[in-house]
Amino acid sequence: AAQRREALLECLQRLAEGSHGAWAELYFLLPAYAVAVGVPLTFYLLRAHVASTALVLRLCALALVLGTGAAYVGWVNGPIGELRPVSDGSVFLYGFLTLLAWFVALPFLRFRLRDTLAARGYSALFDEAWRLAVTLAFAMLFVGLFWGLLSLFVALFKSIGIDWPKEIIYERYFVYPATCVASSFAIGFTDIKPETFRGLRRVLLTLLRWLAPLTALIVLLFLSALIVQGVDALGKTHFAAGGLISLSLALIVFYNTVYQDGTETDRLPRALGWLLRAALLTGPALAVLGFWALGLRIFQHGLSEDRLYALLVFAVLAGYLAGYWIVALRSGKAPFAIRQVNVVMALVIVATLVAVQTPLLDFKRLAVSSQLGRLDVSGDKFDYVYLRHDAGRHGILALQQLALSDDEKVLGRAKLVLTEANRREYGPLAREQGKLSDKVRFVTRI
Repeated sequence: AAQRREALLECLQRLAEGSHGAWAELYFLLPAYAVAVGVPLTFYLLRAHVASTALVLRLCALALVLGTGAAYVGWVNGPIGELRPVSDGSVFLYGFLTLLAWFVALPFLRFRLRDTLAARGYSALFDEAWRLAVTLAFAMLFVGLFWGLLSLFVALFKSIGIDWPKEIIYERYFVYPATCVASSFAIGFTDIKPETFRGLRRVLLTLLRWLAPLTALIVLLFLSALIVQGVDALGKTHFAAGGLISLSLALIVFYNTVYQDGTETDRLPRALGWLLRAALLTGPALAVLGFWALGLRIFQHGLSEDRLYALLVFAVLAGYLAGYWIVALRSGKAPFAIRQVNVVMALVIVATLVAVQTPLLDFKRLAVSSQLGRLDVSGDKFDYVYLRHDAGRHGILALQQLALSDDEKVLGRAKLVLTEANRREYGPLAREQGKLSDKVRFVTRI
């Protein structure tokens, strides 16, 4: 299986490096890479824990989700004629978001959703998430050490004037099979039972849970200071959104080191528990402040892809904080438990990260539409270069429409930016970028 995956990856790499028409474009290569990596890896992690028929159905569903999302992202970041937007950042972002969604969804591929909402099912889901995290962490460590030793081998031989190890080891016909075999071996060897790491997990979470009261204290002190100082100072800094996201995330993460799987009997001292509960009761204020700070930036500068992702992050964090607020407010009379909030929000994260890779939540399209609506307001500060290079095909199409404008200044700027050369890209899916052929002839076709 590792050899077949290696052969497929090498074939895709040849397509990416060559000129093979549509076969070498992102809308084909990106889904091919996603399926070639994601499906076998999921199979290795779940084959001993899920029945064969169910596993095949879940792998087919995973391949469909990975393939369609990647194909759309590749299409959005693909060329229009000779014009090619910069795609390496979008490809990296797609990889990161897909990896996050895949890891969050992976435990649910083993259990039924209804089971995970019950106390026993949530405990099993918690164990499965940790099993997968430990397995993947040890596998990455093993592969990293494996390549570290090979790099040392190459460096030592190169230091005495022998180059053949470098000529062999760093070639793709060795890199792909060696990495696939090493990762498959590491995953198979480290696929351990939950009982094996529960002791280590308990020690780690017991240590980290003492950061929860500190986080709660910071939340309470910060919100108290805002009451005294006012929120105007917060709106003037560029750190507001990032700081509020970090603080909200810290509160959620460290609270869960206390909650764990909901069955732990070793709790914090009562005074610290009340401090943490007070922070949960005021937690939604962090999300409200985050939306307010982002709203100011959007009012001033319009929507951008970064601001849309920040809004998405705040929406997810607000869901967690609102759920925790209800549980903390109602205590034992709450209509749901923390475990149910965590399960629902985990599924929301997966669904949202899948949606941003489809036309349902195409942030590039939304950002371009917002910026075009501010053309008259922005005037000479309007960012034509953003449309040309960083907004995918939506930006290029918008720029071509601006090149037909009745406003001579807008028309001239749009035509000038359209003649800019495609920028150089990096990474395994990068394209060789060159100057547009015959600028005068090209402008006449706009």
